[in-house]
Amino acid sequence: MIEDGKSCFFWTDNWCHQPPASLAPELFSFAKNKSVSVEKAMLGNISPDLFHLPVSQIALEQMNLLQSRLHHINLSDGKDRWIYTWGSNQFSSSRMYKELVEHPVPHPAFKWVWKCPCQPKHKVFFWLLLKDRLNTRNILRRRNMAMDSYDCVLCSMSIEECLDYLFLTCDFAKQCWNLLGIDIHQSDSFPNVASSFRDKLQSEFYMVAVILLCWSIWTARNDWIFKNMHPIIQNCKQSFLRELKLVLHRIKPSALPRFELWMHSISVLLA
Repeated sequence: MIEDGKSCFFWTDNWCHQPPASLAPELFSFAKNKSVSVEKAMLGNISPDLFHLPVSQIALEQMNLLQSRLHHINLSDGKDRWIYTWGSNQFSSSRMYKELVEHPVPHPAFKWVWKCPCQPKHKVFFWLLLKDRLNTRNILRRRNMAMDSYDCVLCSMSIEECLDYLFLTCDFAKQCWNLLGIDIHQSDSFPNVASSFRDKLQSEFYMVAVILLCWSIWTARNDWIFKNMHPIIQNCKQSFLRELKLVLHRIKPSALPRFELWMHSISVLLA
């Protein structure tokens, strides 16, 4: 039971029905001191000083959730009292084993990306995308980088370039996804949208298409910013097909015939 909070770890101890590290795993990844006590963390009211800035949008939402959960908790002058996580001071080996083996289950998209036959640079890129760690203009603004505009450069809607807008709801991005027959809805967001893409594409190589199309959108965005090459759908299509052909060399021999057939159908679709 929490009293003064001096002997209890804020992130990893189970002092508020659930360890904050499991309640807010994305926010925990930004924590400067993962061994900070409850007392020190609560005195700062879960302030931004506890984290490496800028945090991702998901981490910011988890911070707000954590603050609302801890709003009713007040520290006292007494000493912390310790009981087992199952709410008893009686030890049980079966209960302890269950506590030790349980862990948060990540979104399956984080496993799909590493099993994909794409090049390592594409896998790392998409992992950063899923974690909202790409240097979009929204991230650069939160890092206090001065820019003339933080709006998306792929459209003229004057909307800030954040992860979901750039890759999903921007008009240019929607046109790119339409090439694969995928309609993007306003409520779609990463990483959950990866699951819907799997159902829509109906192919064992769906992650190849998803990763490479995101890569093509990102390349079109960077070419416009750094090379002054105006973003057009045709260039994005060519970039996608070019990277797709390189994946051919990374496919296992047993899956090669199926991949060639699938790649041919994609080429026909984009022709």
